[in-house]
Amino acid sequence: MGNRWNPEGTQLVMDIEPGAESSDPIPGDIYQGYLYFAATSNADREVWRVDSISAPHLYENINLNAQGRPREFKSANGLLYFSANVAPVEFGGIDQDEPFVTDGTEFGTTHLDIEVESPAGGNVMDFTPLSSWVFFHASEFGGIAPNDIVPYYTQGDQLSTGILGTLYQTPIYWLMPVKGKINFCDEFNLYQLEATDFNVNVEDIARLANPLRKEEKKPLAYINENLCIPGKDVDNDLGVELYFSDGDNVSFSRDIFPGTGSSDPWYIVPMELKQSLLLHQVLQTENYMKPMVLRKEPS
Repeated sequence: MGNRWNPEGTQLVMDIEPGAESSDPIPGDIYQGYLYFAATSNADREVWRVDSISAPHLYENINLNAQGRPREFKSANGLLYFSANVAPVEFGGIDQDEPFVTDGTEFGTTHLDIEVESPAGGNVMDFTPLSSWVFFHASEFGGIAPNDIVPYYTQGDQLSTGILGTLYQTPIYWLMPVKGKINFCDEFNLYQLEATDFNVNVEDIARLANPLRKEEKKPLAYINENLCIPGKDVDNDLGVELYFSDGDNVSFSRDIFPGTGSSDPWYIVPMELKQSLLLHQVLQTENYMKPMVLRKEPS
């Protein structure tokens, strides 16, 4: 059976929130030998960290007046990025997210102020490194819309002056690296983002509408380094089907649900079988869901 779980080798590291309440730790990312994560102690959710030697400890109390609720931890370009709630008081559990960056030292955490004025704004998501930049998208009005892409310098303490999000009429969703570039969608197009140390360029590469469920993130996978995208061709009414992107070009997989119906590909998982990468996905055919396997041959 191979390696099996050994309950005797598993132990409680620390009871962060003693008693019946839960600290509800959510892993973030590993940076400079520490695992940074969000946890609740004394009803306050903030940034914690732990290494293989010491016990978990509070690293940063982001919000002194309300819960910091940090999330989206991402180690990139020698720094650790994350988002956290900066609202001065609780707004019914709705956060005013802003981006933060830290170098792991005692006074090394910086608030990168995107000047969100709405108490329900922010929604900072998808820190994605490319070249010497880190990209993310954020909202000024809470929820999911409208969003911007904002590039950062690797020094991490200043925003760039170029806010690329002003190019788009609708919200953008997910940032996915593909062969040295980033693809992302709005509600009308699939875009390609390229970056060097001195320049950022964005262009649309396909009239492919984003059909993703807005409350869920990145239900995507890679096959032979191609990004698998559930999408809807804006110019041809084929419904929501599966597409592949190599970063520059988009190709159509197949019309799984022929006609104007949608197969609505979801839960896309790559799997290796007989030295070929296969795609296992749940697809809607007619009126029910069933698992299917598709092959994307190397280009």
